[in-house]
Amino acid sequence: MVQSSAELRRFADADTLARTIAGEIAVRLTRACADRGRAALVVSGGRSPVRLFEELRRQPLDWSRLFITLADERWLDASAAASNERLVREALLRGKAAAARFVGLKNPASSARIGAATSWEALASVPRPFDVTLLGMGDDGHTASLFPGSPGLGEALEASVPAGCVAMWSRSAPHERVSLNMSALLESRHISILILGEEKLAVYERARSPGPAEEMPVRGILRQSRVPVQVIWAPAKSAGCDLVVPAPNRTEPPTDSQAKCAPVEAGRLLKIVDVDVSEELHEGCRSRREWRANFAHGPGPRRSLGHIARSRD
Repeated sequence: MVQSSAELRRFADADTLARTIAGEIAVRLTRACADRGRAALVVSGGRSPVRLFEELRRQPLDWSRLFITLADERWLDASAAASNERLVREALLRGKAAAARFVGLKNPASSARIGAATSWEALASVPRPFDVTLLGMGDDGHTASLFPGSPGLGEALEASVPAGCVAMWSRSAPHERVSLNMSALLESRHISILILGEEKLAVYERARSPGPAEEMPVRGILRQSRVPVQVIWAPAKSAGCDLVVPAPNRTEPPTDSQAKCAPVEAGRLLKIVDVDVSEELHEGCRSRREWRANFAHGPGPRRSLGHIARSRD
């Protein structure tokens, strides 16, 4: 194994992880506000952090003193279903948490390559070092949007280059991305990498093995010793329930067992897996019948059966 300073923390289930880590993040941000008058949180998109965002937004923080930004973003309008900004606004920046100052990465430039410098300039208002950076990890070992095989990846992973935003692209990602480079990610006081499920745990173990960072970019985070890093993991199943959600506007409702495993709260955000979009479900959808009444005849095109998918990062 290649030496890694990261600490692996295992949790019994995703709910326990979300509650525990949300509380710890809140403590770090509160201390930062007490020490420096304000605090900065960097987050990633994807399905994995949604439950954590739900817990974090309930924390008793002075949200008006917090800055929140993204580790990466798809080069899409903020209103687009696959936008990380939209996900954060819907899952985290609600209620009292809406008072936080959010700084997005997307700008009007026609491409991430053209707009990356402006994205970084927008972050000038965000305090650095970032107090907490919450990252994920893909099945290919990418973190933020630092994808294996992306043009410019080698330079983006160099910790010696100036901090900034870079344009990234991958065959596995349908949209052009903008991402903080490794230098920018390491301008943090603490980094957490959130992973769920046995498959992701196996990817993490591979990332700890010998090999170039270009092959698995998360190695750039795991192998450095400048910033404390923890990898937080929980099973992808809880109480016999797969982490699955129904897609709205589709004809197949969830099974009764799925509805029991994850009863829908009013306005709770769920991520639609197979089309990579997010929707807020209507109040009261706690059974197959209620789901059918609210969604089977909703707006949008009718779809075929079988579009309930296992959640992946």
